[in-house]
Amino acid sequence: IDIWARDLDATARAVEQAGERLQGILALRLGAALTTEYLARCSAQFVTTVFWQPQAAGAQALSQFLRLRVAASMLSAKRASAAELSAQLQRDGVLEVAGYQLSAALARGLQGLQLSAADLAGRLGDVHCIEIGRRDPLHVSAALEQVVAQLTASGVRATAEALLFVAVWGATEIV
Repeated sequence: IDIWARDLDATARAVEQAGERLQGILALRLGAALTTEYLARCSAQFVTTVFWQPQAAGAQALSQFLRLRVAASMLSAKRASAAELSAQLQRDGVLEVAGYQLSAALARGLQGLQLSAADLAGRLGDVHCIEIGRRDPLHVSAALEQVVAQLTASGVRATAEALLFVAVWGATEIV
């Protein structure tokens, strides 16, 4: 988690060295929670923030990621539960999931990561939360409504919108 905050610091410094000011941020999925944690640590202030498919809890993201490995294990003779994988991760310090190496340190950081806009009113700027769907009519999910409610309860101006989108990266034919 700290390395991502350092990356944001480095980006902000590079923009300032170019004689500009960082105006906003586009945060994808868990990046929304990382953004609020980052702003809680520094004095940055954005004009606009976009949260695309925001994921508010690192623990939930970690659980979903581990489920990839659980699902893969169902196809083999050596099945594993999420609890067993978590124990293996703590014991070995690293776990391979879908071709990625997940470290125990990253897992611990994700466990404590939570989207929180407390004391960030005015620093996030106008927050636009978007999610994509493939069905018409589109509706904002209950999860996104919760994110927007949390932001507005903290004094942040936030909107939510669902957009129709074809996930071209998952298409098996030319779209």
